[in-house]
Amino acid sequence: MSPSRKKVKQRESASNSKVPKRGEDPQSFLKKKPVWSFCRIDNGYDKWGLNTVNNLYDTIISKLRDFEGMTWDEIIKASGGRSQGNNNHFENISSLIPEAQRRWSDIKLDEYDQIFSLRLTGTQRLYGILENGVFQIVWFDPSHEIYCTKK
Repeated sequence: MSPSRKKVKQRESASNSKVPKRGEDPQSFLKKKPVWSFCRIDNGYDKWGLNTVNNLYDTIISKLRDFEGMTWDEIIKASGGRSQGNNNHFENISSLIPEAQRRWSDIKLDEYDQIFSLRLTGTQRLYGILENGVFQIVWFDPSHEIYCTKK
């Protein structure tokens, strides 16, 4: 028998380039008001857990309420303090002190290579994951030791 010489007729041809029907701008969270999430708090580590905070309302909750009137763009652009730089910003995990890098790995957050630092006071910081306008709090750093600035 000889091989068949039939030709398949295609009604439509496939496109070489895919275009998403609905793309989302990765910077769209900047227009959103902040939302706080407490699901990732590292209370298993007494040094930076919220369970060690005295007067939680005055120390953290009231500060978070102040941020709620702003967008993430405004929060990130906020400056002040001695450096007059941006108070709230992303940091690479590799820039944190070794103890924090180890703990990050211990709590299985290695999929994230950046952490967001939110300034509460001159030395107090909240660290966490900022995704799509939701700040997932991980640590409270009362003495600004997790990320040491170069002075």
